[in-house]
Amino acid sequence: MSKVHLYLATLLITFSCSIQAALEFAYLEYPPYAFEKEGKAQGITIEILKNLDSEVTFIKLPPARLFLYLESEEISCGLSSSIALSTKAYANNYYLPLLNVDTYIFYLKSHGTLPLDYFRGKDIAVLRGVQIEKSILKSKYGINSYDVNSPTHALKMIMLGRLEGFHMSASAILNLKEYDSELVTFVAKPAIKVTAGFYINKKNKQAFDKLKRQRSAFFNTQSYRDILKKHLNKDLLVDSSALK
Repeated sequence: MSKVHLYLATLLITFSCSIQAALEFAYLEYPPYAFEKEGKAQGITIEILKNLDSEVTFIKLPPARLFLYLESEEISCGLSSSIALSTKAYANNYYLPLLNVDTYIFYLKSHGTLPLDYFRGKDIAVLRGVQIEKSILKSKYGINSYDVNSPTHALKMIMLGRLEGFHMSASAILNLKEYDSELVTFVAKPAIKVTAGFYINKKNKQAFDKLKRQRSAFFNTQSYRDILKKHLNKDLLVDSSALK
């Protein structure tokens, strides 16, 4: 092989490795954690990941497809919560939390103050495709789940009286354009402890370990705190310093 051919072959191998090293994260529309604006992926988890690795890219998927693809290994990286995936998907992927999430059960304020037990046997909305969240709501609280495509869809179902409430992040509720604080309130007690983070297929252990090391260092920076303050209501800020 000539020196020119050897040089070109070396360039091709280097180029191929750089492509393989770039991670593409699938995400679902769930402001303020991940959403699309002006054709670009934005949000808390998006910005944190960009700080950990400037080379990562993002693709938006419907909730059910994102969870299904993570389980079937059709995608190798995804942004989601700690309670979204199936047992099989957990077996195929590593999960790394990026921040704690403030989850509650929301319902119409006209009902007055309701105890959590009020929702036992009733239907509340959860994002389509989630598995563990449904299981916990049913086994721990006796609450039935109804699939919705987005937070906006959930709120419309509540306003129409078709569902009693919905389980989701308070920060996500406050980001809805249709949100009206006079119509919707929430159970004072969070239903489930949740974190927001990302999944990486276990075949990519080296990439996962690298991001994990970078995340630990990033938690101690002002940039991390600025991202939280930028997207979260000041009354709902949570301390994520204890995340492992």
